[in-house]
Amino acid sequence: MNDRIKELIDRPSESLSIELKGWFDPDSLEGIAKLVRGAIAMRNHGGGYILIGFHNETGLADLENAPADVSSLFHIDKIQYLITKYSSEPFEVKIHYPSREGKEFPVIEIPPGVKTPVATKSELKIKNKFVIKANTIYVRSLNANNTPSTSEPVWKDYARLVEVCFDNREADIGRFLRRHLGGLSSELIRQIATSLTEGIKPTETIEDKIRSYLQESEQRFEEVIRERKLDLPDHGSWEVSLIIDGEVPAYSANREFLNLLDSANPNYTGWPVWVDSRGFRIENTRPYVFN
Repeated sequence: MNDRIKELIDRPSESLSIELKGWFDPDSLEGIAKLVRGAIAMRNHGGGYILIGFHNETGLADLENAPADVSSLFHIDKIQYLITKYSSEPFEVKIHYPSREGKEFPVIEIPPGVKTPVATKSELKIKNKFVIKANTIYVRSLNANNTPSTSEPVWKDYARLVEVCFDNREADIGRFLRRHLGGLSSELIRQIATSLTEGIKPTETIEDKIRSYLQESEQRFEEVIRERKLDLPDHGSWEVSLIIDGEVPAYSANREFLNLLDSANPNYTGWPVWVDSRGFRIENTRPYVFN
């Protein structure tokens, strides 16, 4: 067992790349639906893990309801058959059976590498209700309370889904070039690279993005002063620009997000880094959504 699997089972926590599910019967219709939707959603997310036998609210292991023969109940052949039957793009999964306090827990490992969104190709009904709908994409997304879940995509999920597919296609191109250009001389490779990059705009660095955002913010500040016909007194100022480089959960510019920012706003000197002006008396000084 690799260290990653051991870490998952010792300290389980649900995220977009890790899904916790309580015990269920994978031979039942409800169990089949859970497995298929979860596996397709994780594949579209770019890979991850499905941990079975854990409470997703608390992350605690359910030792009392653990089946007697976990490896037979959640056998790889059974799981792989269901994915092949219902997935528009069959993909190979792995199943680990790490132990915790003398009990085995199935960990289904979903590989990365999706190049086109995976959908369902078959349907499944329980009492005339579709639990798996044909031609449907499932993704890992965040609920309104910022908890991860498996669901059909909404508008804010498509950007990440497309980005994951394009990243994997670019990785394929990189492997192709390394395989076919590996035997060429360094001079010839430089000539090819020069030809390919001629006319391509240089990649914008993080520092470029930060400076651009500072300039944009300063222009907006001056624009508002002109619009409101303000005559500001002499004052000092300071400015900060921040970029989060990496995966960021999806948020909307609403009151919940404003509360989230306010709760994490440092206040070391008596003044916060960013002033929440919701309590100001003048109406047009309160926060509002712009663009």
